[in-house]
Amino acid sequence: MGKATTPSSALPAGVVSVGRALSLRSPDAIGPGKPTSPQGWTTARTNAMGRIEFAASMPCTRSSVRCARTLVLEALNEWAVNDDLVHSGETVVSELMTNVVEHTATAHCEVTVELDEHESIRITVSDSSRDAPYVRAPADEEERGRGLRLIAAMSQRWGYDFHPWGKVTWAVLSAA
Repeated sequence: MGKATTPSSALPAGVVSVGRALSLRSPDAIGPGKPTSPQGWTTARTNAMGRIEFAASMPCTRSSVRCARTLVLEALNEWAVNDDLVHSGETVVSELMTNVVEHTATAHCEVTVELDEHESIRITVSDSSRDAPYVRAPADEEERGRGLRLIAAMSQRWGYDFHPWGKVTWAVLSAA
């Protein structure tokens, strides 16, 4: 599959994307005949390694955490992975997105879900912050601070990569 470009005039305001548009759905619009939202623009594209990935650019807001889960759900359902992996993928992307929303001053981020040739799922969240995520050791009575530990427990591996424009935080889940 070749890389297709969606003209910027066809995209909702504030959304930048390359790829073939698959759907335009907000998390509240799941189901036929419901209204759509620019925040839920989903694309499928072929990346530099020739792998199909789903991606969405969205504002870093609490409501985008739900959009990120919807993106992962759509991708994993398209690839017909098992229910346990779908649940893990939704949880992992929720934690990655929540970290970006709560711990960075990033205005927009991109969420990507990729299936590789080894049947592993790679979920990434790209943001403009140069602050490294760190694993906390919260006290038993604390209600927060366990997100990265949860990601580590649900994934084969996770990490982050710095780039001149910010960072990509990622997790790899095994489909096998």
